[in-house]
Amino acid sequence: MRTTFFPDNTDAPRFYLVLGSLVVAAWGFLVVLQNSPYAGLTGHESIGHDHLPFVWHLAAFLLSWALMTVAMMLPASLPALNRSAQPLRHQMNSSRLIGVLILGYLSPWILFGLLGFLGDSYLHQLFSPPSSLAAYSEWIAPSLVLVAGLYQLTPLKRRYIMRCQPSAGSLLVDRAMQSIGTAVLKQGLRLGVLCVGSCWSLMLLMFALGHHRLDWMLALGCVMAAERLTPWGRRLSWLVGLALIVWAAFWVHSPLLGGGHSHH
Repeated sequence: MRTTFFPDNTDAPRFYLVLGSLVVAAWGFLVVLQNSPYAGLTGHESIGHDHLPFVWHLAAFLLSWALMTVAMMLPASLPALNRSAQPLRHQMNSSRLIGVLILGYLSPWILFGLLGFLGDSYLHQLFSPPSSLAAYSEWIAPSLVLVAGLYQLTPLKRRYIMRCQPSAGSLLVDRAMQSIGTAVLKQGLRLGVLCVGSCWSLMLLMFALGHHRLDWMLALGCVMAAERLTPWGRRLSWLVGLALIVWAAFWVHSPLLGGGHSHH
């Protein structure tokens, strides 16, 4: 029998305080990292030029990406995560279960970041001299912006925004089939997948604009939160999509309009 739990919400302030502090800490670490001598390790630009193993670059990127995910994505997901966490507060091991929920939520984003970094690194090598494709390397970043803009206009984007609302956090447990821990992990993964489906195109912009751009992190985080938490979120998605398409077109003709970053 499937049961939906909607217990009281008395511990919500503490939940928001703890995860809000985690978000603030993530922003703090990002500021420190991006102003440190190791900031260059988080992107593809220095691969093959600093004599460090590829795995060091990958580890540095994943650390930076995890911090970016917490800083940019977690705020808009707090209502849905709080809704999922409500029944867990009555469990003896509630703190561990809530940790499992957060870990499940972050996992799809870490996988997306890993695939994005590997793809970005491959493109970097493919379009680098002396390759015959090197002449087209300046097309990579505006192409990513164009892809992001086009996805903003699709029905799939709108469906994911609707499914990523705070009501998506209802925790369903089939007690005859799975433990509470398994259900919590699956719910976290489900919320993470919905969030990736809603926001992957905008997060893809970080590969075009540069992982070091704290200003873009903040701007995109605000846009993604507004898309999912405001009544006018779907209209905002259309406006952002159109703006990105126009920007990509201008970028091709004038690289100086490319947000201060060149992909290569």
